[in-house]
Amino acid sequence: ELTTVEFYREALRVLRPDGLLAANVTDALDRRYLVRVLAGVLEVASACVVLATHDVLKGRRFGNYVIVAGQGPLPLRELSRRVAKTAAPAGMWLPARVSALSRSARPSTDADPARCPPAPDPGSWRVR
Repeated sequence: ELTTVEFYREALRVLRPDGLLAANVTDALDRRYLVRVLAGVLEVASACVVLATHDVLKGRRFGNYVIVAGQGPLPLRELSRRVAKTAAPAGMWLPARVSALSRSARPSTDADPARCPPAPDPGSWRVR
């Protein structure tokens, strides 16, 4: 399983001290899967941000979240600059927001993995 505490511990172990881990996670509007994955990442990383299009961050549609984590300080200014230049309107949840979202979640582990929800039918991806 590629979204567990054990996986992220191993992935971060092989990175340089200033290295960054990036992971793409899809989730439904309720974000139950995402928060479990984030809780697992934060068990082993010192900081984490989430990047996504605005409609996904606002919970209006099923979509992709990009998790960026590391053991040292994250290059927040550089990440923000790059997100602002994307073709689609996108944003970033800063470490404090990510921590607050995942605080009450049970981390995804090898013994208790979170299951990624299936993609919805094509006509129901967006909530208005």
